[in-house]
Amino acid sequence: RDIADAHLSGTLHLTNLGSWILKPSKFMHDLRFFFKHGLKTDATDFNRPSYPSPKNLETALLTASNIIKIASTEVIGEQNLDYFNVFLAPFTKNLPPDDIKESLRLFLSNLNQSITNTGTPLETSVGLELVIPDFLEKQTAFGPNGKTTGTYADFVEESRIIASLLLELISEDEKHRPLFNPSLIIKIRPEALNNKECESLLLQSHQLAAERGIPYFANLSNKNQKYASYTASGFRLGADWKKDWELDTLQTGSVDSVILNLPRATYEAEGKQSRLLKILDEQLEMALRALKIKHLTLRQRVRERLLPFLTQKADGDSYLRLENASHLISFIGLNEATQSLIGKPIHEDEEALKFAKETLKYLQEGIQKSAKKETRAVLSIVPSTDASKRLVELDVERYGWSKVRASGTRDQPFYTSCVAIPFEDGFLWKKRLNIEASFHELTPGSHLAIIQLPDFQQDPNKLLSVTKEIAKTHSLGLYTYNHALTHCVGCQKTSYGLLDKCSSCGAVNTLVRFSRLST
Repeated sequence: RDIADAHLSGTLHLTNLGSWILKPSKFMHDLRFFFKHGLKTDATDFNRPSYPSPKNLETALLTASNIIKIASTEVIGEQNLDYFNVFLAPFTKNLPPDDIKESLRLFLSNLNQSITNTGTPLETSVGLELVIPDFLEKQTAFGPNGKTTGTYADFVEESRIIASLLLELISEDEKHRPLFNPSLIIKIRPEALNNKECESLLLQSHQLAAERGIPYFANLSNKNQKYASYTASGFRLGADWKKDWELDTLQTGSVDSVILNLPRATYEAEGKQSRLLKILDEQLEMALRALKIKHLTLRQRVRERLLPFLTQKADGDSYLRLENASHLISFIGLNEATQSLIGKPIHEDEEALKFAKETLKYLQEGIQKSAKKETRAVLSIVPSTDASKRLVELDVERYGWSKVRASGTRDQPFYTSCVAIPFEDGFLWKKRLNIEASFHELTPGSHLAIIQLPDFQQDPNKLLSVTKEIAKTHSLGLYTYNHALTHCVGCQKTSYGLLDKCSSCGAVNTLVRFSRLST
């Protein structure tokens, strides 16, 4: 009851509340499981047939899209297909590029025709490798009919061809609205930056970023990032739980996330640091308990066979590794909380920045102390438009505008959630990224930096130089170059910026605007 009251009053925010007791929040798939054992659709419906291991590239890609489609009934949000081009590479041996491209085109079409109950495409991300990671080189490669075909080190060139053709498909057709599903996550490893054979892929991915702002880039330069897997929303899994990259990052995901209302904690603390820490302890205890309760309910769903696809077994092992799923403790309004207590935003004052970092370190230490050894709890930055608006409205209602610090306007206020610094506070991108990077290190469960681009096409070489500079800093985890776009359904023209009138035909009522959330 105390957790429910905390959510309703605005002390906490439980995400995905409508499905809280039913499903995990996010999931990282392992294509090898299905390439080896086939697709058992009868696990969810006895009237459906099971399909054997795919025999060629087209059926392998059909298997991948069906995995997303079937699992969407058992996962609330984003699903990820990591090492996508590596695991598919054995199916492309000796295939002409045109045939590979056509199969990928059908995969994209099939994936985007599968929609949720709200009419939107199933939220999917794919991880693309520019090199074969050393920990995958000696792994057995599964190819047509589930047979072993050497190791993944034998398919370097094939994996690059798949990545290149996928990037080409998403960028080539100007007559259709921008294709945002699946989200592409380009994994930047030191070996790729120092490899001449990767230069064309690096430039191609940054060309797509310069034109449409579509790909995400995972900076895996630091040794702590070597085994990291990301979704496009910033969710991260690393080899920091069982110390095994497969157990820690594949066939598992996120139980869910609970968001702490940091501004409210500072309002109630009334400037007293000791009282603030006590309030944070109380919030943290309830958040951890809420996630533990959900974990226990998911165990019950498994026993009741209500997650049949995720819990199917092969060779005696369940596909879902529930005990390795992470519990995300997130927060909202760090910048506004800092303004409330220190009097200045994070980026304008060293004392403010120090306070923000110390607050996150305190939460991180609290999670480590309070979470039991069998619970994979981690501090995170989870983007949530609903929480950023709901919590500030409740705080205004409770404390009034004389006390509340918020971003936006009084008509449309919000707390900062996706990033540490609101986007309207414009200043040099290097300074912004340095600050964001320091928070990425403190939030290993989820983080995303958004680099906002001007409303015109960028030079891909310049963006690539920024990526190389980011790789040298070693601390920024996941980032993307963001373009605001307006697409006219009438004339099929896509323009830069959030426009009120089509720049080509002048239409007003046929516009669709695209931009990542900037709260």
